[in-house]
Amino acid sequence: MGGTVARRLGMTDLVDIAAPEPDADPVDRQSWDPRPRIAGIALTAGIALLLFRAPLSSALARLLPGRGQISSSGTDIEPFSTVAPQIIQRSGFVLLAVAVVAAVGARWPGLAITMTRRRSYVSLTVIILATAVLYGWLAEPHNAFSTNARFHWVDYLTWNTDNFAYAAGRIPHFLFYERPYLWQAINVGLVAFLCFAMGRRIGYSHGVSTALAVVPAIGGNLLLFASSAEDVMLNTALLLLVIVTSLSRRPILVGLALGIATFGRPSFMILTGCFLAAEVAMSLRRGTGARGTDWRYAGIGTGVGVGVIVTGQIVFAALGERYLFVGGQIVRQETLGQWLPRAVEGFTVSPFSGVYFLHLLWMAPLVLLVGAALAIVSAAGQTASVEAAIYLSTFFVVSHVLVHEAKPLAYYNGRYLAYVIPFLLFMASTLLAHDRFKTWRVAQAPALALLVLGTTVLPANPVDVKHFV
Repeated sequence: MGGTVARRLGMTDLVDIAAPEPDADPVDRQSWDPRPRIAGIALTAGIALLLFRAPLSSALARLLPGRGQISSSGTDIEPFSTVAPQIIQRSGFVLLAVAVVAAVGARWPGLAITMTRRRSYVSLTVIILATAVLYGWLAEPHNAFSTNARFHWVDYLTWNTDNFAYAAGRIPHFLFYERPYLWQAINVGLVAFLCFAMGRRIGYSHGVSTALAVVPAIGGNLLLFASSAEDVMLNTALLLLVIVTSLSRRPILVGLALGIATFGRPSFMILTGCFLAAEVAMSLRRGTGARGTDWRYAGIGTGVGVGVIVTGQIVFAALGERYLFVGGQIVRQETLGQWLPRAVEGFTVSPFSGVYFLHLLWMAPLVLLVGAALAIVSAAGQTASVEAAIYLSTFFVVSHVLVHEAKPLAYYNGRYLAYVIPFLLFMASTLLAHDRFKTWRVAQAPALALLVLGTTVLPANPVDVKHFV
C-alpha cells in the first residue's frame, strides 16, 4: 500500500527521470566549433575586468542608493562599494577559467569525462558530505546571539512565540540547540541534493546535475550565511523543493511544497499565487489562451497549498501559538508601528527606493542575473514543465523584491535577497537545456563552467566567513 501511495504522489521518480546521458562520442559533428570564439571572448573580457576593476566598481556603486555605501542591518553584510572590486576581480578570474575550458575542449575535441549513474551517485555522496563538513565547521561558533539570529534559537524557548512567525525551524532548533552546526550541515546537505535533483528534473545527465550540486559548497551568496542562525539554508532547501516538485508536474507534491514553504517564512505564501499565475502565463504565451490552462493540475496544486497553509494556521491557533495571523493581522499593528525607518550609513530606506532591487548586484552573481533574464526571454523553447517553472520563478523573484521595496520596514537587510537565489540559479541553469543550445552541444562544458564558477564571485570564501560574524 505504501508503494502505491508513493507512486501516486510521484515520489519514486522525483529525481530520476529519462534524462539524456552522455554518448560514447560526446563530440558533435558540426561544421563550426564555437569554442575557439568563446575562449577568445572570455579571455578578452576577463583581462578587461582585471585591468579596469577600479573604475567599473565606482561606476556600479554609483547606480545604487547611497552610492553603494549602505551596510545591511539585521544581518551584517558589507556595503557594495567595499566588495565590488573583489566581485569584479573574481569575475575576471572566472572568465579566464572559462577561456581555458573552452580552449582545451577545442584543442583536444575527444577529451571528455564520462559520468555513469554509479559514478555520479558516488560523486554526489562525496560532494554532499564534504559540503556538510565545510558548513558544519563554518557554523561553529554559532551566531545565535547576534541580532535576529537570537530570535530564531534562544527566544523560541524562552518567549511566547507570538512575536515570531518562522515555524519550520522550531523543532530542529530545539533538537539541535546545543549543536547547531549539525543542523546547518544537514541543511546544506539537503540543499546540495536538491540542486542535483533540480538538474535531473530539468533533463540533464548525471554529470551535469552533479556539477550543479557543487554550487552550495562554493557559492559565495550561500557561504555568506554558513554560520547564520537565521535559517537561510533551511528556507533555501524549502524553495528548491518547490522548484523540484514543480518540475515533476505532480500537483499534490507541488501543493505540499508550496504550503510547507510558508512554514519557513509567511511571506512565501505568494508562491501559491505565483504557481497559479505561471500556469496561465504558459498558456497565454503558447497562444492557447486561458482555456488552454491545465486547470485540474493548477487547481489541485493551489488547493493543496492553500489547504496546508490554512491547516497550519488552525493547528497553531489551537496550540495558542503564532503562525500567520494574530488577532486577524499578519503583523501586529502596534509592533509594525515601532519599525520606523532609521538612517543607516546616512541612508534612510523608503518605499520603492530601489535599495533591494539594485542590491541584487551584490547578493546575486551577474551570471545568474543575466542567465535568468535570457531564460525568461527564451522560455518558450523549453519543455512544459521547465517553462512553467521559469514563469513561477520569475513571478516570485519580482513579487518578493517588490514586497520588500514597498514595505522595507526599518532598514535595508540583504538577507531578504538571499531567497531569490534558488530561483535565479534554476532559471540560469535551464539555458543548457534549450533547443537552440543543444545544436552547440560542444559549448556545454564552458557554459557549465561559467554557471558553476560564476557563483564564486561573491567575496565569501571560508576564511572570510569563519571570521565574518
